[in-house]
Amino acid sequence: MFRQKGLSLLEMLISTSLGMAIIASFSLFYQDTLITNKTAIGTTKTQARGDRALEIINTSVELAGCIPAKLIGGSLGIIYPEVDNFAKGQFIKVVTAPDSKSSALLVRYLAEESSNLKDCHGKSIASNHMIEQQFSIELDNLKCVSKHINVADMTVSSLVTKNIMNAVVRLRFTQFATDVDLNKGVLIKPLMSTKPQQYIQSLITEIVVKGQEPSFTLSQQQEIMYLDKQTELFDGKEAFELSFSPMIVFNIKLKGA
Repeated sequence: MFRQKGLSLLEMLISTSLGMAIIASFSLFYQDTLITNKTAIGTTKTQARGDRALEIINTSVELAGCIPAKLIGGSLGIIYPEVDNFAKGQFIKVVTAPDSKSSALLVRYLAEESSNLKDCHGKSIASNHMIEQQFSIELDNLKCVSKHINVADMTVSSLVTKNIMNAVVRLRFTQFATDVDLNKGVLIKPLMSTKPQQYIQSLITEIVVKGQEPSFTLSQQQEIMYLDKQTELFDGKEAFELSFSPMIVFNIKLKGA
């Protein structure tokens, strides 16, 4: 009588099924881990790009609030004359087109000798030059227009327009201003323009950046709440991140006019 050796057909089927189940569970675990890692990496990259965009804007805003020491004894009206984009004395303003979901920020500032200042494109600023910069959203890109003006004759010596960050979809500003006509401080909400008689004293910037990493079903509909409690629903295949800057306060002691 011969004794059977090896596995029976039934035993082989059972062991094969168990093996396939174990492999499938490890495969699902690996896939979930891979998705989690990609999502985390994408979120980190998106946040980093938002932080970088805010840094570029904030640098210009902070420079706009710095008056050259040799001009401190004057007035803002003398230092910053009325030009096409600015009223007399204004060094920063916000402009929002009707029905727009983003605003444009305009700043101007003066460069002192040996200041080694650069504009938003990294171009060095010559001494005795005034810089006008405009940050805006165009086709989901953060664009900066930089104009170098010789203060001696108010001629434009350089004009550069470039996109400085892609996949930026919203730009909003909460302004706290002094209204010289009303002789009091006013709150200017996001998506509202600065008026000629208003001088911004502090500013908060909000920016929404679109992720460039693949996203998944759960992230296709996202509701973002802004600082003013307004909400916006983003419906797409990308992930979105909202970032905002701490309040930038200008310590301007000069008279507006």
